[in-house]
Amino acid sequence: LEAAPLTAFVAMCMAHAGYVSHPATQLCASFLTSTVREDGSWPIDTDLAQWNTSLAVNALGDDVPGKAYISEVIKSRQFKVKHPFTGAIPGGWGWTGLPGAVPDADDTPAAMIALHALDNGVCSREVCNGIEWLLALQNRDGGIPTFCKGWGKLPFDRSSPDLSAHTLKAFRLWEKQLPDALQKRVVTSSRRIIRWLAANQRTDSSWLPLWFGDQESPDDVSPVYGTSVVVEHLSGYDDPIAREIVRTGSQFICQNQNHDGGWGGTKDAPSKITITARAVAALASTGEMRDIAGRGAAFLCDRFKNGVEAVPREPIGLYFARLWYSEQLYGVYFPLLALKKQVASRLQ
Repeated sequence: LEAAPLTAFVAMCMAHAGYVSHPATQLCASFLTSTVREDGSWPIDTDLAQWNTSLAVNALGDDVPGKAYISEVIKSRQFKVKHPFTGAIPGGWGWTGLPGAVPDADDTPAAMIALHALDNGVCSREVCNGIEWLLALQNRDGGIPTFCKGWGKLPFDRSSPDLSAHTLKAFRLWEKQLPDALQKRVVTSSRRIIRWLAANQRTDSSWLPLWFGDQESPDDVSPVYGTSVVVEHLSGYDDPIAREIVRTGSQFICQNQNHDGGWGGTKDAPSKITITARAVAALASTGEMRDIAGRGAAFLCDRFKNGVEAVPREPIGLYFARLWYSEQLYGVYFPLLALKKQVASRLQ
């Protein structure tokens, strides 16, 4: 992976074993020296270009410049052959266009949702390949894991609510444009995802995300984030179970709003821009709870009163070994999407 910690671990082990001059060790050193930040630190991942592009397209909507060009860039980053390390079949997307990416079930639906906006809903070979990739990844329990299907014993193969909901959103956008046989498979798969989400809703009506957390919440978890993702992606879905999921999930979001109008990962955890943006986007997508969503939107506007540059980075990305990262663009396109959805909801 194009990750500094993993590369550094390999370099240290190789050096300790007496292979300082080995080409692999030297390449590790070159990677580390070329990716160090000006302040002397390293990011966990050095390049989230594909992930950021997909989410920025989703937030910008019709305001995306150069749609055709960006569409071709995204399509060019799709894995066209079996992945040499994971064995994943062709058709998925990773978080970057660099060789160190691995296809996964968050970047793949994100790319397909972006292509729907960029290509005006016109289906392509890349979209069909992406659908096939996600269908093949679906676990026996009906949920969607990150990298590979499995027994649910490890984070890598465990079905996740946020990834499952994201996949469902991509399926719903493209379903009607797919060939008949593939469309039928998507319908069946979507029903299984919805049932899995309903069965794995926690007793307080929330869902826990896999890749995102809150350092200031108990156990570092962020049920507000996970529930917001599920509610946003299932809003408007013509299915009674999905409607109940949206209803109860929305209630959980509302019950966990802080007094300042924002949201943290859990009730009373300090409000965060990114988590608040996800919560506002979710509630605005439902068209309900407008006053509560409006308070969240006001919180975001207040945080941006001194400009985008003044918005702090918030550690929110969570890796399995409790490694945290912040992404500056999360504090830009998530609030943009939330505020646009809130405006659209008010105009209805």
